Amino acid sequence: MSGRAGTQSEGRRGLKGREGDRRFWRRWLSRLACAAALIWLVMEGGRCVAAFNRSLGICVVRLSQEAAVAEIRNMREDWQKENEEDAFPAVFWQEQKGVWVRNESWGRQARVTELAVCGGSGLLFPGQALLSEEDEEGCLIDRETSWRLFGDAAAIGGMVEYQGQTYRVRGVLQESTPVFVRTAKGDEAVSCLAVNESVRRNFWERLQNQSGLSGRLSVCFQWDGRWLKSEGEAGEKIREILYGENNVLEIRYLEQVARMAAIGGATIGTAVAFVCLWLRTRKRNGCNAVDILSLK
Repeated sequence: MSGRAGTQSEGRRGLKGREGDRRFWRRWLSRLACAAALIWLVMEGGRCVAAFNRSLGICVVRLSQEAAVAEIRNMREDWQKENEEDAFPAVFWQEQKGVWVRNESWGRQARVTELAVCGGSGLLFPGQALLSEEDEEGCLIDRETSWRLFGDAAAIGGMVEYQGQTYRVRGVLQESTPVFVRTAKGDEAVSCLAVNESVRRNFWERLQNQSGLSGRLSVCFQWDGRWLKSEGEAGEKIREILYGENNVLEIRYLEQVARMAAIGGATIGTAVAFVCLWLRTRKRNGCNAVDILSLK
């Protein structure tokens, strides 16, 4: 009997030891998983901040009525004559969603948002590939469209057909929205405007006085998160952006703000979970959580 009892006691101790080992490894794996998630979230947050910084200070204006490209070009020439050292601080564009571009050689096509741009594309896509203002035979596309048309995410030099005209790809953009960017022709019109915040007020007043154009301020890439607004229209503009037909820059703004908010919330939650796991483990090992928090 005593031998059987001793065997049972040793068996129970063995089970307890194995269960203790499993709990030990579960705790360590949980902490390692939290730490890895926290590191990934911090790195992803850094990438989001860098992407937002590239567009920092850009304001978007929706024009009340379309403006002729020829008129905009004349205005830009007048600006350059008066401000020889300063580049024209704005870019105008028109968007058309759901159009098809094709690679006729491979028989492939992709559905995109077309941007007909009047001005330098650098203000629309800061830090990325540029399309010259005089280049009416070139275009920019995003990585997804490049892959769909050419089977390559960086198909610079490829030929794209749109509305019977062939364009050569000058660069590939890092955009979440599938886009096809080309230079607007003189007989076309534009309805959106992007301008640097540093010169927005003076430029907009001058634009209104010279051309009679009017518009509504939309969003501005600012770290204070504020929406551009004029007297009493803030709520209406927010509803328009959130539920209306958004252009490429507004979509980018909303996506980046939403992504940073989600990553920030997930980072805080993961950090709290990591601290709770650590305190719980220390308390089980005979250490008082109050002593830990007071660094005793």
